[in-house]
Amino acid sequence: MEPFRQLQRLAAALSLLLLPAALQANDRITILYDAFSDNKAVTKDWGFSALVEHDGRRILFDTGNNAATFEHNVKALGVALPITAIRTTPRD
Repeated sequence: MEPFRQLQRLAAALSLLLLPAALQANDRITILYDAFSDNKAVTKDWGFSALVEHDGRRILFDTGNNAATFEHNVKALGVALPITAIRTTPRD
């Protein structure tokens, strides 16, 4: 029974080491809108939008200036909405 108990302890220790990596695997940033993308599926334009996914939350930072381009890129990248949105637009 002793070797089994040691194996259990080793498995528990390894799972604790690997757990943070597994939790971070879902964190990502997706660029939705910019002028410099290498992705041929998206339309490039001046401005910037990024979808930040962290800790189960999804936040959109959007400074793009064309809603149709944004919509096209979201669909082309397969991004699912709704999300919490933060939009910053200069007021002239």
